[in-house]
Amino acid sequence: MSRTRIVLIFILALTLASPLAAGAQEYRIGFISAITGPASSLGVPERDVAVMIQKELEAKGGITGPDGKKYPVKLFIHDDESKADTTVRVVKKLIDEDKVHVVIASSQSPTSLAVVPVVTEAKMPLISMASSHAIVTPVKERFWVFKTPQSNIHVSTHQVKYL
Repeated sequence: MSRTRIVLIFILALTLASPLAAGAQEYRIGFISAITGPASSLGVPERDVAVMIQKELEAKGGITGPDGKKYPVKLFIHDDESKADTTVRVVKKLIDEDKVHVVIASSQSPTSLAVVPVVTEAKMPLISMASSHAIVTPVKERFWVFKTPQSNIHVSTHQVKYL
């Protein structure tokens, strides 16, 4: 995933996670990627870019909220070990204990799909970094779920051209 795409994810996360709505004094973002396990080739760079963006935001004194005030951004980074059950456990912790405003999770479709019921019940915005169309459909049932990458259909159309 490119740096630009991850920056756009953070912008969307910050837009969805207004601390003013919850009376918070900071933006609290849960970030879950496959830092270990079979998908770590995706997760490690994603985590590294997330850390880099957080440092950039800290250097700027945070971000300006809708009220014109600066707010710090607190990023809660977790490893899902490339496992759906770990992702579910971590998302529950982020919601229940860390009190995040938004969750950015997983480049794998199975791990992203596993947390859809959890975030839906909690009414927690989820921004998925995985590409499966099933993550956001049917739309009526996925009100709290967003995804950033291209769809599988879009990618496969271009891949077929090279066969």
